[in-house]
Parts: sequence; structure tokens; C-alpha cells
Amino acid sequence: MSDFAENMDKILSDCTTMYRKGEEVVVEGPVTHVYAMDHVEEAVPSEVQIDVHFCVIGVDMAKAEEHAGGFAELLMAWPSEAWGYPTQALKDGPSYISVGGVVGSQDNALRMFGLGAALKMWDVITPEKLGMTGSDADKLAGNGFVMMSGWDPATPRRS
Repeated sequence: MSDFAENMDKILSDCTTMYRKGEEVVVEGPVTHVYAMDHVEEAVPSEVQIDVHFCVIGVDMAKAEEHAGGFAELLMAWPSEAWGYPTQALKDGPSYISVGGVVGSQDNALRMFGLGAALKMWDVITPEKLGMTGSDADKLAGNGFVMMSGWDPATPRRS
């Protein structure tokens, strides 16, 4: 894991929690999905909850505010390449798939999206925000249609 990804992981681990929205074990034909995380109904009531389609990200706002400056500084150092390939700029609203390659995992990408949304740095765009639901929404999300609206360091937080 790169230094960038390690630093991001430290912030995300301190400020965010992933919660599942559905059952812990889902069987779809020959495939079994195991969502080894607490259900969103078990979330800490004081956390801000951000829906990122696959799960809900709980954000501890006191800790998020403590890390807000370091989080913004880290985002300003967004690498221009990861794994030998160019990365998509944050201002362009990258998907969780693209961001996952930079921050070390798609889970961390979703957590990053949740933290930034809770800090009013960007919005999270999901199929549901366009009125899509069910398997159509799941297909879109699985193909990368969960993204951040874009972030400009010149306006680090929205009002």
C-alpha cells in the first residue's frame, strides 16, 4: 500500500464505519455474498449516515472535524498516477472503482466518499439519486456508477 493510501486509511479508520443495508448473507444462484459488518440499524445514533448504494457510511463528525484539515491536505496531494496508470482528478468526479485504485480498496473509496460528503466537500452520486432502483441500480453501481460530484481545493467545503 502506498504512503498516500496508508495515510488515507488512518483517517478513514478513525472517522468512519461501514454498515450493511440488507442481510448479512445473500445467496444469488451459485454465488454467496457475506457482508461482515453491522447493520445500519445498529449504527451509532450520533453518526451522520451517508448512503453510498452498497452500504451506509457512518461518520463520527467530532473525529471528522479533527481530521478535516489533514484530509483536505491529503486530497490536495492526490497522486497523478497509481499502479503505473494515470488517475482521474478529484474535480472530475471519479467513481469508487477509480478512487479505490488510489486509496487501496473500493471500501476505502466508499468511506472517503462518505467522509467528504459529511464534511460538505462533495455529494455522492448514486443510481438512486437518478430514480433508479432494484437490479438496474445494482448493475449501474457495480459498473462504477457510484461517484463523488467532484472536489475543487479552491472551495474545500460547501456551505
